[in-house]
Amino acid sequence: MNRSKYVGLLGLLIAVLMTNPMLGQASADISGNTSVSTTAPSSVSSDSESGKGEGETQVRYIPSLSGASLIALGDNIPSHIFGGATTTAGWDSNPNNTSRSDTGAASKFFTLNPYIEFVSNTPHTKSVAQYRSTNTSYGSQYAWQNMNLASANVVVDVSQRLSWDMNAMGSYGRDSARFLGSDQTVAVGGTAGTGPNSATYLQNAGIVAHGDANIGVRYKSSERDAIEVRAGESYSNYSGLNITNRISTIGMTYSRNISDTFGMFTYLRESYYHGYIHCSSYGVGAGLRWRPSEKTQIDISGGPQLNTSECGSRQGLSYAVSFSKRLTGNSQFYLLSARAPNTADIGLGVWQESVSGGYQRQVSSRAEAIFNVSFVANDTVATIPSFHGTYFDCRYQVDFGHGLQGVYSYRGYFSASDGNSLSRNVATFGLNWAPKANRSLR
Repeated sequence: MNRSKYVGLLGLLIAVLMTNPMLGQASADISGNTSVSTTAPSSVSSDSESGKGEGETQVRYIPSLSGASLIALGDNIPSHIFGGATTTAGWDSNPNNTSRSDTGAASKFFTLNPYIEFVSNTPHTKSVAQYRSTNTSYGSQYAWQNMNLASANVVVDVSQRLSWDMNAMGSYGRDSARFLGSDQTVAVGGTAGTGPNSATYLQNAGIVAHGDANIGVRYKSSERDAIEVRAGESYSNYSGLNITNRISTIGMTYSRNISDTFGMFTYLRESYYHGYIHCSSYGVGAGLRWRPSEKTQIDISGGPQLNTSECGSRQGLSYAVSFSKRLTGNSQFYLLSARAPNTADIGLGVWQESVSGGYQRQVSSRAEAIFNVSFVANDTVATIPSFHGTYFDCRYQVDFGHGLQGVYSYRGYFSASDGNSLSRNVATFGLNWAPKANRSLR
């Protein structure tokens, strides 16, 4: 059995085994955004319907750039603006993300990461704008490093049936500084997780410029049926590797709610790669979204994928599995598994497979322990080297009150590409100040 089949079966098996029988009916409608198959994971939000009528609105979870949790958008969320910052000190084994043969000396470091967030909520329009900067100072052996990241999300309800949304994210700076920033959070249902882009640090990448945007229009033809069309564009440039790539995507999804806790959907999508490689990829498939209880959410989708010859494999199976569960009032975990063509230039390669998972536990009323792990690999084509990377982190954070947290953290990363390997380990202690208004629980 090849690696991609093994990863897919492993993700599906875990999701099935960890799902308990139905514990009751969830009160949420599940006809939310099914754009996971047609848009970039870095900018996709997760929807959780808060009502069952056509006029009801939904709660939408947006990844927070502060890394603290998720941002919830809904009718009951007030407009606000606030800022925060994280400062850390620690030890770094490989500050420049160089290969093992070129790794310099380990170094102590200090970071200051300011963050600002603006949330606007009106009866028909909801929006979030965020900005975060990672600034790192090492000893005299290494230069100062910086990474800037910004995002914007807008949801507009034109009528009870028609809505549109826009998601955009951009970053610029030294790729090695990204490793020391806040967690790259993704929304897994209502759980804050770590996605596959946490495992895609490239050797000697230098200055990286990345942009990703998508826009979608959604029409509810009935209380249970909806059609969504979505288009996106991404851009990436790695100065150290002399690589520039762009990816254009377009897709259409039809979804139907069978009940308040179970829905199905079908999709069509196309991705066109122009830049470092030139080829096209076409996919069709189906999926389901199931909420067996208020504490559990499962999303599964998949189907055949056809590529032009320049993309390498001419055909294959594309799939995505998403699973989150609150085990008790104090703990929860999540699982992500996928094999699909890149819809954003996260790492290199057309076909990308990934597995991510994590466990979070409230140890006491003021303390929380968190563990995340992520793996990414690509299928080699003639113009792109093979790549695989593994990331893990463990954190223990204590709430001191008034939005102030103390965080002990250890992160590790290992990768190999084109015969070269990279490893990096970082241990830190930091203070994080981030107001908790409008945040979902991890």
